[in-house]
Amino acid sequence: MKLQKPQYEIFERLPNGAVLRAVVPGLFDAQRTLFELAERTPNECYAIYPPTQEIIARVNSSDAR
Repeated sequence: MKLQKPQYEIFERLPNGAVLRAVVPGLFDAQRTLFELAERTPNECYAIYPPTQEIIARVNSSDAR
């Protein structure tokens, strides 16, 4: 049996609210997808681990980690 990678949700924060842009399996691919999205937009983008609602990465933000 193959183990499933955890899923991460990638969001872009627009002036009128956040929009889900992708659901990606695995932390590495989530970070890669997040940075690729951030290159195409000046808006804040972030990745969330849905079971805990923890933001695992944030880019294009004044308080990015």
